[in-house]
Amino acid sequence: DDEVQEEENNVINELLEIEIPENTTNTEKEKKSGKPFHNCKECDLVYTSKVGLWRHKKSKHAGVLYCCHECDYQATTQSHLQIHLKSKHDNVKYSCSQCDYQATNQSNLLR
Repeated sequence: DDEVQEEENNVINELLEIEIPENTTNTEKEKKSGKPFHNCKECDLVYTSKVGLWRHKKSKHAGVLYCCHECDYQATTQSHLQIHLKSKHDNVKYSCSQCDYQATNQSNLLR
């Protein structure tokens, strides 16, 4: 499964001809934070990781979507599709240990 995902990502990268810029420290934000930033050349959004930039370009500029096989939902990442499937179609709920609240995503309990 990981090999299939890696191959898919390689094909997508080739199709998009993504050039991920080398780390630079020439912007004011970078100088203040000490972290490199990666700019999207198509819309000027800035990411602090190459992976973030890659995901953005894949979903926003290449139109890569992950479609639910049970409804019309479309996700921009596989992980968002998995959360959707569990919460909407498998009815998975995460219960709060301190009250009766139930969340569809475990990370929502940490708020």
